[in-house]
Amino acid sequence: MPPVLNYCTIDQLQTLGVNAAALTKFTAPQKTVGIEAASRKIDSYLRAGGRYVLPLIQAGTDLARCCAIITSYDLLSNKGLNPEGTDENVRLRYKDELLWLADVRDGAVIPDITDSGTGAAEGVPSGGPRVVSATSRGYSVRGTGNSRGAFQGD
Repeated sequence: MPPVLNYCTIDQLQTLGVNAAALTKFTAPQKTVGIEAASRKIDSYLRAGGRYVLPLIQAGTDLARCCAIITSYDLLSNKGLNPEGTDENVRLRYKDELLWLADVRDGAVIPDITDSGTGAAEGVPSGGPRVVSATSRGYSVRGTGNSRGAFQGD
């Protein structure tokens, strides 16, 4: 199995996810496992869209924030988060990140990442289809100035 990239660090978890005080009950290994789980969840969205080749080479702050919020929600949920009470903000941020990931999957949002595809460039998906074409055979009028060609109907 190729090496995987965790999309946030423990420090980012405590700055981008939730207030560091909310995570004091969790050990570093618990936080690390949570980050790994959230990163794999994010991978599932990236893989489902078919636009990115995993594993990613690098991920920007947008993906780090997403990972930190998902991790925070998961950790706090396991400890008894009350999403209907004072903890509703945590739940809403989590749901917002899932919607953002769906937009990434569907191509509406391009995250700041570099994937491991052959055409990898920062922020550019390399997993999309490659189109190879020969020279024009005259079936199209594009670039000729004509409005309609012989094979083009109404």
